[in-house]
Amino acid sequence: MENLPIILKPGKIKSSILLIISIGFVALGISLLDRNMLIAILNIVFFGLCFIVFLLNLIPGSSYLKIDERGLEMKNLFRKTFIPWQAVNSFGTKW
Repeated sequence: MENLPIILKPGKIKSSILLIISIGFVALGISLLDRNMLIAILNIVFFGLCFIVFLLNLIPGSSYLKIDERGLEMKNLFRKTFIPWQAVNSFGTKW
């Protein structure tokens, strides 16, 4: 393979859409505070955490897949995982 390394990055549009959806659900949770406090707080906490994760995913260099001569390097939310080619037996689809 002569064009190595190959770096694949996640789409910014998908993360942006999920970010907007999370903001909507946080707003929905805030509007529910006077009706059902427990559900509203759980909604705000969960989708607030989703908002933070999607926002971090928009930062350049926070997530990618790099394929080179040594193996595969995955980076997700600034954590790197390296898999050498010696550990890879085969590739396939999983249902």
